[in-house]
Amino acid sequence: MNAEQKTVSNKWREDLPANCPPKGDAGPLTPQVLIRLAKANYDDDDFKSHNALGKPCTNNRLCEWSSCSMFLPSVSKTQLDDLRKYPNLRKMKVVLFVNIDGDSGEAKVSPSKHVDFWMYRSFDPMKAVAKSVPIDDY
Repeated sequence: MNAEQKTVSNKWREDLPANCPPKGDAGPLTPQVLIRLAKANYDDDDFKSHNALGKPCTNNRLCEWSSCSMFLPSVSKTQLDDLRKYPNLRKMKVVLFVNIDGDSGEAKVSPSKHVDFWMYRSFDPMKAVAKSVPIDDY
């Protein structure tokens, strides 16, 4: 993302593309738990977007590329296992249960139970992890 494509703001945890999160499609979430796949010894990097990790966007969906990919807790283990077939997710060994509320950020929820989550700068996802479980025990 070049300088013309991103918006720097003190509101967001990461620099986001212009018009992101998408108005009308995203908003604050009511208090709930979201889940995130992570490596066994998870750290703050496990909550960074592909964009923040320097991975190139190949589908021109920069806004989604700049979000933290999470899921509703009703997502099935089969769905998570299918995701782990992708090379960049094979190393993910745990499911994190993360407490989210309206002060955490904004999100867009898809019918597949995937959540694009844009965190506010004030939100610390590591402190919001309620528990982690091995994927095999999910």
